[in-house]
Amino acid sequence: MKTLFHIVCLSAALAGTLTPARAEEGSVSVRGTFIQLNRELAQRDGVWWDGLFSRIDAAGIDEVIVQYLADGIGEEAVDYLPVLEHIFPAAEAHGIELALGLEHDPGWWVEITAPEQVLRDYFLLRAARNLRLRKRLLDLYGDRLSWTGYYIPDEIDDLSWRDPERRGLLGDYLGLLASRLRENDPGRKISVSAFCRGRTEPGLFSRNLFELAGDSFDLLLVQDGQGGGDPEIPVLPLYYRALRDRFGETSRPRLAAVVEIFEETTAAGEEFSARPASPAAAAGRFLAAAPYFPEIWIFAFAAYTDPERGKEAAALYSFLRGEGNGE
Repeated sequence: MKTLFHIVCLSAALAGTLTPARAEEGSVSVRGTFIQLNRELAQRDGVWWDGLFSRIDAAGIDEVIVQYLADGIGEEAVDYLPVLEHIFPAAEAHGIELALGLEHDPGWWVEITAPEQVLRDYFLLRAARNLRLRKRLLDLYGDRLSWTGYYIPDEIDDLSWRDPERRGLLGDYLGLLASRLRENDPGRKISVSAFCRGRTEPGLFSRNLFELAGDSFDLLLVQDGQGGGDPEIPVLPLYYRALRDRFGETSRPRLAAVVEIFEETTAAGEEFSARPASPAAAAGRFLAAAPYFPEIWIFAFAAYTDPERGKEAAALYSFLRGEGNGE
């Protein structure tokens, strides 16, 4: 780890003076961040990417997940592989490790409601597409030392997989994909994300997730959902504690919290929009996760914490670096 982000003690939180503080009982490392590629970022040049990774480095972040490198299926799919020509040199210049995300299917949440036989076929096709993308990545960038892992963008929620048969289908897909990724590339780690919306009892959620993750993954990232305020912060420790107790001291996967450092501002009927969270709000989210996770990731630096994005992002960036409360 390059640095530690020191979470404030509870008394400071209750008093409303939320600033990073060196408190032995509440320190946790901020290990990494996501970069969610889009058409805007795909147009950025190498100078811009080097600047971004310089600022990520200055925030003490060691790892970046490039969330996905293919977005969509068929003629409407967007291929983001060319942007790696800028991302790799920038990451390597600043000593940052990269996990490369595979294919994002915008239809995932509809497809997973299909009948079991249809769902089984969908997963087989999905695995094949992801493995084709993996082959392209290996052919082009297999020798890049900064590329240390894969990220599977198919997020595991707390409601869709309560049925044992359907959970088995998802587990088969994830296990197959993980094993095939390791066949020709055993040295790179594999990560996946999960989240809950308070729709399943914490103990059951943790048991189901343990069954799905098994030992297929090196890193299981648990999103806090606070960008949309769901679930509410007082509920989070119930799930965090159940996950910690269930996964215990397992060597694989290791658990990490994903703190969402944005606040959704989407109006009814409009496309998703959000702004950076305030330093006080971010501190509360870190404080909720700190007792249960040895490391924290943030979502997402380029969109909400890069000081080049404006005053609100700059305030959050200063806060994460321990430069006062950022206000």
